Amino acid sequence: MTPPAKSACSTSALTAALLSLAAAPALSDTITGDLSVRNRICVGETCMDIGDQSFDREALLINANNAWIRFEDSSNPNGTFPTNDWQLKVNDSTSGGQNYMAIEDLDGGTVPFRVDAGARDNALRVTPNGSIGMGTGFPIRKMHLVDDIYPVLRMETSSASSFGAYTWDIGANSIGYFIENITSGGNNLPFQILAGTGNDNALIIDRDGEIGLGTLNPQARLHVAGTSMLIQNAGRVNFTLSDTSDPGPDFRTQLTAGTARFSFVGTGAPEMELFQSGDLSIRGRYISAGTQLTVPDYVFADDYALRPLAEVQSFIDTHSHLPDVPSAADIAEDGLDMTEMQMTLLKKIEELTLYTLDQEATITAQRAQNAAQAAKVAALEQMLSTLSADVTALKAAQN
Repeated sequence: MTPPAKSACSTSALTAALLSLAAAPALSDTITGDLSVRNRICVGETCMDIGDQSFDREALLINANNAWIRFEDSSNPNGTFPTNDWQLKVNDSTSGGQNYMAIEDLDGGTVPFRVDAGARDNALRVTPNGSIGMGTGFPIRKMHLVDDIYPVLRMETSSASSFGAYTWDIGANSIGYFIENITSGGNNLPFQILAGTGNDNALIIDRDGEIGLGTLNPQARLHVAGTSMLIQNAGRVNFTLSDTSDPGPDFRTQLTAGTARFSFVGTGAPEMELFQSGDLSIRGRYISAGTQLTVPDYVFADDYALRPLAEVQSFIDTHSHLPDVPSAADIAEDGLDMTEMQMTLLKKIEELTLYTLDQEATITAQRAQNAAQAAKVAALEQMLSTLSADVTALKAAQN
């Protein structure tokens, strides 16, 4: 197919054509070939006459009451190619005198892009590498927001959403970075990072969903690497452990009115209570099953050096407490290790048992000795009684 012939128009030829059209406004002309203009063009009903129209640097000037440009695609007579029509629209006197520039989708009836008059410098900037700047002409990241007070990104579901209308703001300022729930009435900040946060890994969520506070490699669902953790509430504070694989009750640690309670949920009174005075109350028995216990069975070994009671008496006279037992001053300074004290008391009881057994053996031997002495005395008394009787009988015979 032979392309249509091109028409190269000089300024004088174009001027003559425009004058001809101006002289016969009721007529129209169609250029069937290509048109090349080597100077500037003014299009619109308010353009001035040739020679009177002023230009700046523009090659094409649209000077009209409605300075719009329509793009109609007629390249699809058989319906096999795109046919959507578009319009570049500048201002709109039919909508309350709005000043803007927009791209309209004429077939879709939408305005996918609009810039209002008075927009700040670099309201939107796209760099050669695809970075988008909002408020900056030099975006450093793929999306770079700059504002005089604080840049905020709003995410909002439309009112037509079947899930309801929700609005969230993500922003940052001199105070910090935040996520704000606008739907709940504003000033609801469920997430904040304060400016000046200097600790690395303050909050980490790894690929397994484990959360680390102060650690880059959390080893549990919640891994706190620090010296303290605070759970705060105005009133009762609970911390519950629940084993979903076990039908048994959950375990709860609770702080109420200054008293710490440790209990299995739903079992009635707490199994253990710790009061501000330091008193500890438990409902069951206290059982120490530690493997570090040194039970003093060695006291009953044959080679155990049991202190003589005289040495114990001398120690008590000097120190006013038993050997191996902490003094009142020691307990006041270092506290009382209940497990160690129980083992010490058991040791003293076992030593006391040895002293008692030794005294029992001594007493038994003394009793045997006393019985032998009593038998001897009884024999002597019997002999004296017999002798006395013989003496009496002898005297009677002599008389």
